[in-house]
Amino acid sequence: SLAACSRPAADDASDTTAITNRPQNYDRLIAIIKLQQPALLTSATTDAEGNRIVDTDLKAAIEAEQADFIAEMAELSPEIEVLYQYKMVLNGVAVVAPRELEDRFRKLTSTSYVEKEQLFSRLDTVVPHDGEGAGEGEFDATSTGWIGALQAHTELGITGAGVTVGVIDTGIDYTHKMFGGAGTEEAFEANNPDFVEEGSFPTEKVVGGIDLVGQQYNAASPDFNQHVPKEDGDPLDDGSHGTHVAGTVAGIGDGVNTYTGVAPDAKLHAIKVFGADGSTGDAVIIAALEYSADPNKDGDLADQLDVINLSLGSGYGTPHLLYSEAMKNLVDGGTLAVASAGNSGHTSYIVG
Repeated sequence: SLAACSRPAADDASDTTAITNRPQNYDRLIAIIKLQQPALLTSATTDAEGNRIVDTDLKAAIEAEQADFIAEMAELSPEIEVLYQYKMVLNGVAVVAPRELEDRFRKLTSTSYVEKEQLFSRLDTVVPHDGEGAGEGEFDATSTGWIGALQAHTELGITGAGVTVGVIDTGIDYTHKMFGGAGTEEAFEANNPDFVEEGSFPTEKVVGGIDLVGQQYNAASPDFNQHVPKEDGDPLDDGSHGTHVAGTVAGIGDGVNTYTGVAPDAKLHAIKVFGADGSTGDAVIIAALEYSADPNKDGDLADQLDVINLSLGSGYGTPHLLYSEAMKNLVDGGTLAVASAGNSGHTSYIVG
């Protein structure tokens, strides 16, 4: 529980053992195109019962605008592939397309803004503190005591009950004992991360989630084919970091090898944005924010997540303008965003 997030893992595109570590030039690109109509969350209202309601007229206008835009792109080139369509946090479309068409996108009548995808790095997981040198008892050995969470549990009865938390990361190992799973290596190895086996997911603790990218995805790979996400339904963690975060948030410990998290009664959504290796990109992260606004994609905000956690790395102030706009819309729309900063340690220019 005293573990923390560490430096971003090295991107494949910056491998110093390679023949060259210069940025690769590709004949395709991934772009996010913002359209003219505003996002649905910007005009959502609250009814007398406290339910958040989207504007149905705006929803119809967004859907019509996106359909027209996709039709225009199909006329430009049959090689254009639509990756994601956003409505809640951003009115836009993410595409993979021939690079020479980038300027053409900007000239389409419904285009408001075009941004080439930027990268976010995954973060390493630090080996947990072994408790040596700490005082006796859970208060002294785990971070939940240091930050006052144990007092909130025992003295105030605040345990996260009724709260849904989306972990936007490498997924969650929902077979882990801290989330009510079998907690064995055999159970993890028997779970195929490419699809959901019947009865395996969702669980009582990890109540929802999605794999937005697939196993082979790596936005920093020299092979552009790995830049293209392949969505599947199984957000099983194969990188450990998302499970580490989820345990800190809402895991149930045994008091010996593991310790209960900050909000043990909260429910989790595993939103997988990293493949087995490497980095992720804006198009995927905005899709994760879109999921957070409406997990079942029915246009009803009743299932909007209360909290999302993003442990993402982006050094040197790299701009992510449409990501920032989507995040603002989601937060203004009612979701609390917890974003990492300073994960790379005491170093300049590392605020992610």
